[in-house]
Amino acid sequence: MKKIFVNQKEFKFTQADFPALIHGEDHAGASFYTISTIGNLFLEGNKIIVLCGYPMAEEQFKNQIGETKGDATFFTKENEKKFLDNLSHGLDNRIILLKNIELFSEEVIQAVLKKEKFILSGDFNKCVIKDKILTEPFNTKIFFSPLPKIELPSLEKFQGYFISEHLKGVTTLEV
Repeated sequence: MKKIFVNQKEFKFTQADFPALIHGEDHAGASFYTISTIGNLFLEGNKIIVLCGYPMAEEQFKNQIGETKGDATFFTKENEKKFLDNLSHGLDNRIILLKNIELFSEEVIQAVLKKEKFILSGDFNKCVIKDKILTEPFNTKIFFSPLPKIELPSLEKFQGYFISEHLKGVTTLEV
């Protein structure tokens, strides 16, 4: 499992870091970072539920952590309705990941926004309700690519800019 670093120090997500937003255009590193983040959370004993655009996310997750033993549930876009049904059945103890946000409808995004422990990830420049999402109060925001009205420092490929109430700086995965 890849360790996460912020300002060259190992970082572990806690309950205080949710909700979280991870933005990145294709090939910026946000996708792999997102899967590593949810993998680390899973290995720390958290239950997760994921809706993603493509089956590769689950494959990458399993490549990093091995078998999931039932505490990690993955849905792809084709099973969006099943995901929404699961969300409405008291999954408050699970961390929710909506990956590839640019592929999902406002209905799906709004359902996730009503929860407390979630990560929204993808290319927010292509998201149907980008402006609304960017005004939501996220405890953690991570940017691998620029967004309008968001100033980023100079970043190398696969680096993101991490912003939370208690920490700011460059985030990377262990090499």
